[in-house]
Amino acid sequence: DKDYKNPVLLFFYNRKGNQMKKLNEKILHALKSGKETEKIFRMLLKAQENLLKNHSNPVFNKADTNKILKAHTSLDDVGKSLYRYNTLQEHHLESQAREEWQTLLHDILGLINPIGTFLNTIKIFISNYLELLYHAYHLKEFEMDKYYHSKANCEATQTMGIIGQKSAEILSDLKEQYDKYTYVRTHKVSLEEAIADSERDQVANRLGRERGRQYPYCNCAILMHDLLPDYKK
Repeated sequence: DKDYKNPVLLFFYNRKGNQMKKLNEKILHALKSGKETEKIFRMLLKAQENLLKNHSNPVFNKADTNKILKAHTSLDDVGKSLYRYNTLQEHHLESQAREEWQTLLHDILGLINPIGTFLNTIKIFISNYLELLYHAYHLKEFEMDKYYHSKANCEATQTMGIIGQKSAEILSDLKEQYDKYTYVRTHKVSLEEAIADSERDQVANRLGRERGRQYPYCNCAILMHDLLPDYKK
């Protein structure tokens, strides 16, 4: 039988007030108040240590160990961002610290409410798809798909944090898997040509996520401007 008194098991099986959510809420409070960030950083490291210790625990099945690894990766990203934020603050680099604070805030909000973050990411993708359709069918501006692919991924990463970034990656992968085969029929091309086009879309997707993460305050429409079909270097 599973020992539900184990704090890591509580993380996975207790739906009410699990420890990871509480930790993220403490980080959020510390960010908004500007206090106790050092204390939170130590708690973050302790939580990572506990996850690693329990990764080899035989009580967990493979699905649980994968969840542990994902949780550890998320905490690691937050920890690095928190460390950068503290360092920038210590060196009085206010502008860079503000950007890091914004990124960290979105990361934590996403971790606290991953389902809401995923749904909001879907909304971002739908909004960009509707813009793409408007340009294609109303303005007769074609070959805008790479631009809107990248813009959707950029906006999701900027506004939804690391969960939004991962959600954007999942949605993009699913879309490209579907498009590989429908593209053959709709555009009368070979499967190899469809796969090549899908990979070009994926390059745009990855670029959008990378730039969204790197430049959290920049407008994605401007960040991804070089992917517009009429862009001239």
